[in-house]
Formats: sequence, C-alpha cells, structure tokens
Amino acid sequence: MTHWQFVFSLASLFVPAVSTAATDCVRIWSPAELAKEAKRLDGQLVCVRALLRPLPIRDRSSASLFVYEAVPVDVKQHPLDMNRLGLVDWDEELGIDGSLHRPESYDLIDGEARKCPGTPKDELSFEAEFRGIVEYRKGLTERAYKSLPPSLAPEAPRRTHYGTELVILEFLKVTGICRR
Repeated sequence: MTHWQFVFSLASLFVPAVSTAATDCVRIWSPAELAKEAKRLDGQLVCVRALLRPLPIRDRSSASLFVYEAVPVDVKQHPLDMNRLGLVDWDEELGIDGSLHRPESYDLIDGEARKCPGTPKDELSFEAEFRGIVEYRKGLTERAYKSLPPSLAPEAPRRTHYGTELVILEFLKVTGICRR
C-alpha cells in the first residue's frame, strides 16, 4: 500500500451495493455541482474534476495528519463549505463492485508527488480527474474515524462530517501542485 492509498483509506464500512453500468466519463462533475445534485446522484458512478487538498490545519487534530478532501478547482468556489467533499478509498465492505476499483491508478498520484520533492506534505495538492461513487449523507468519513482503535483515535481529524462523500475508484488524470 502506497502512502497515498493510506491517506485516502479509511476503516471498513458497510454501504448498500450500487449498480454501475457505464465506466466511461460522459460528464465530468465539479464538487460544487455534485454538492447540489448529491441526493439525486446518491449511489451513482460519476467522473469528477477537483482539487485534492489536505484538510486545512484548523480541521486537523494533528499537524502530521494528512487527510484529503475534494474542492473545486475554481478558487472562487473554495470558501463555500458545502463545496467540500469527503474522500473515501474503495473497500470491499462498502458493497461496491471490486471490478470498478483500479488501485494501480494511485501510481498517478505517487508519480506527481515525486515531482515535488521539496514541497511539504501539508502543501501538496493535486488537480485530478477521477471516477467515484457518490455517497449522500452516509457519514462514511465520520464513522470510519469513530471506529479507529483507541491508540489512533487522537489522530482523527476535527472535520469528519461531509454531506457528500466520494468513494474513489480510479484516478484518470493527476497533476501535482507544488507550493514552495
């Protein structure tokens, strides 16, 4: 398991199975669009273009914790709290077809991270297009952190509640954003 898979991985949770027929991206959604349409899209496979960034420091319990969230690429939409989407890595216990998951696509994240050797982890973001399943008001992130073993519980981020979350299945395009 690579560092980035660990960052996006959370404890195993059960979510009802979803049906997905299409694997091609007919439409690329922004986080703002998904937040507005999440109830209608709940359980559906979507393609998303977003900025994957570490949680802001104020939302972390530890400066060494690197949990990512998806926000709009358009910086004008960043301040809107509703445009922040939680990210959860695929897990078989989520009830989502395993054939949709492409763990090798995390190599795109690793490759882009290597292009930013001097960038601190808490400043490394990624502009990404990826496929995922929309989860509306399921509290996956929140429940995952509540299920951490007691030794890791203090590492849970302060922000764990998202109205809309995405179960990441496959990264399609990734560009690292090196800030120095």
